[in-house]
Amino acid sequence: MWPLALGIIISWAMPGMSSVVIQTGNFTLDPFADMPSDFGPRLPPEGISGFLVVADPEDACQPLRNSLKDLDALSRNGTFPSKRDSGDRSGATALNHIDPDWVVQARVSAESNPSEASLSSHPWIALITRSQGLQPNCTFDAKVRHAQEAGAVAAIVYDDTLEALVIMSKPPEAEDPRIPSVFVSKRTGMVIKRMMKEGETIVNITALDAIWGSMLMSALAGVLAVCVVISTFYFIRSVHIRQII
Repeated sequence: MWPLALGIIISWAMPGMSSVVIQTGNFTLDPFADMPSDFGPRLPPEGISGFLVVADPEDACQPLRNSLKDLDALSRNGTFPSKRDSGDRSGATALNHIDPDWVVQARVSAESNPSEASLSSHPWIALITRSQGLQPNCTFDAKVRHAQEAGAVAAIVYDDTLEALVIMSKPPEAEDPRIPSVFVSKRTGMVIKRMMKEGETIVNITALDAIWGSMLMSALAGVLAVCVVISTFYFIRSVHIRQII
């Protein structure tokens, strides 16, 4: 049984992976790789979907200014105003195919219990820049917590310096955010920002660790079955040889 036990340990210990899929209008981009943070809740098996919203401020080092205001506007008239000029509704994108009631449900759910906000059919997800080293107290968990307090159900932090994915961590004494978060590369962040249209772009963050864990367990189960068959064959063969002798 040791191969099975080893597989369980490996699948539990290895960092989870996930993918980010962006859908803007009728166009869906290929999945982007990301790295889940080591704080906050894990992504649910079914993933999290929602409108993609650029954080304001974009580094999320202070409480976000665009969340509840924009959600209220969408709830009232089914449009999502531009973050750059919230007073100008002329460039807003119509969302006639969306029921505005989901906005109120997502906001109430996120404010009362952010960990269950993903139960809403169409929540929103904050897009945040890393802004490494610009503000010493602006840690990853602080950014995600500001998104959580604004009503987001998840946060995507994109790099602004390096290309390699990093695992976002927090100070030991800091409180855990109550929403999941992932980290993407600078190139991914730039592509997402270039392609997205606020109020129209939907993002889906899907966990891959469960899929890889299932594949690993299936492979190990197959190896274990082969080992059992071989062991049984040699056992029967040894018994048969003893009987002959």
